[in-house]
Amino acid sequence: SGNIKIMDILLTLLAKMPVTVIVATANRFVHKDHADNIHYANYLPGQKMAEVAALVICNGGSATAYQALAGGAPVLGFPSNLDQHYTMNAVTLEGAGLSIRSDQVNENRVKKALDELLNNASYRDHAMRIKNLFAQYNAPLKFHQFIRSVDL
Repeated sequence: SGNIKIMDILLTLLAKMPVTVIVATANRFVHKDHADNIHYANYLPGQKMAEVAALVICNGGSATAYQALAGGAPVLGFPSNLDQHYTMNAVTLEGAGLSIRSDQVNENRVKKALDELLNNASYRDHAMRIKNLFAQYNAPLKFHQFIRSVDL
């Protein structure tokens, strides 16, 4: 989900950068460019990709932000609805990413955010700290224990 028009700005900027980009399209758009550093797939294993990514760019939703942080990658989010804004607020407060409202996206803001996230190691450090916290918490076990404790 998210504003698909942002992709044009993102891909134009990323095509000029010395990075390798992997884009999950979710069958929502057909890529127009043929930049050598940009690769496309309909779907990708989010957490596995985050484990090798320098940065995860998304709409700021909790599902992708959680996968990014569980993989130790900082997040650049473009939230448009309330839950995405709440998620990205938490991510930015923890120092693990940056957020740009989807209705305020422009090339300048995106370039500045990309440069900051890719060149300031503190975002990676904070994302790795969160990854380590997540690793200490066994969510499937906790959920199973909760279900067993509920009197149905």
